[in-house]
Amino acid sequence: MTYTVIINGRSYDLPGKTLAVTEKLDDVVRTDRTPGVSVREKFQKTMNCLIDLMGRDSVEDALGSADIDSVDVNDITLAFRMIVDAYNKPLDDYTRAQGAGALAQLPIDKIVALADAAKQVSQMEAAAKKK
Repeated sequence: MTYTVIINGRSYDLPGKTLAVTEKLDDVVRTDRTPGVSVREKFQKTMNCLIDLMGRDSVEDALGSADIDSVDVNDITLAFRMIVDAYNKPLDDYTRAQGAGALAQLPIDKIVALADAAKQVSQMEAAAKKK
């Protein structure tokens, strides 16, 4: 599968979502949720993940720098979330398509049930007339 993230209007290719990549992403989330970890450590962990996945040159291009002291921390967070979203997109698309398919079938199912009910009423009326 091909994964691409768009940051500040530019696209960057990402490596496949291997177990190692998934563990890196989970490690960032886990570190962010861990009490007692300094803000600096959390953002450094996130920046390191960005560099690992995008490459230093791409991070510098996307964020202006790969140094956490020179980058707006919201840009670091947004880039990370955009990467997570890029990796989740194929499954999200599949789930959405499955839901849309079920919704599209729902009215047809109701129409078929209504037609069946009308047919049964018609048959009951015909049987009542024969008696």
